[in-house]
Amino acid sequence: MKISDEYISRYLDGELTPEEEASLKKKIEKSKELRARYNFIKELGDAVKEEEIMDFRNQVNKIVRNKSMQRKNYKVKKMIPFAASLLAIIIIAIFVIVDRPDENKDVFSNYYELYPLTINTRGSGGNTHKLLASEAYENRNWPEAEKEFEYLTKKNPDKHLFNLYLAIAKIELDKNVEAKMILLDLLKEDDLLVRDQVYWYLSLLYLKIENDKRAISILKIIIQKDMYYSDKAKDILKKIEKEK
Repeated sequence: MKISDEYISRYLDGELTPEEEASLKKKIEKSKELRARYNFIKELGDAVKEEEIMDFRNQVNKIVRNKSMQRKNYKVKKMIPFAASLLAIIIIAIFVIVDRPDENKDVFSNYYELYPLTINTRGSGGNTHKLLASEAYENRNWPEAEKEFEYLTKKNPDKHLFNLYLAIAKIELDKNVEAKMILLDLLKEDDLLVRDQVYWYLSLLYLKIENDKRAISILKIIIQKDMYYSDKAKDILKKIEKEK
């Protein structure tokens, strides 16, 4: 029986029975290929969860700070000079931030380019939707491309590639949440031939929507796994580190 990525994910999430866990653990220990896939899926899960943990910590810190301020209300008068100084600093910071260009979006613009169209429309038996999707993509007619690729993902067995093109069309239309969900869903698929491309566009999408932590996490996976875009991922990480 072939062990799917989804089955490994269920193992990591603690959804298997003790017997299933024990059996899979033995198989992971014996199989180099399975162990590599297990480590890969675990790293991806850790990357996706990292920001969720940080968001939770930030919310807790806000609550703690609010409670602390409530206890110190009686000291308000003593803090007026400090508050005035703090307000001046905040105003200066706002002007600095407003005047500074959106660096992450600049990085996105510099590295983002359309994935070449590799759909074979020859001998397709008059597959109108393939032709329409290809023409719309090449002509940058994104609403039409989105419509046709959505149709193809539902009707065609080669849906992995079509889903990638659909995600790109949605990025172009600024439907970023929908694009992100498509790319994340693709990473759950077994035998994903466009895996490197999916990771790459997901990292760029996170840069576009200013989600630094997840962008960095995905870029590090691209480098660690020596994927096709690893050199570009290294360049982006260097630029992000310089801007900090």
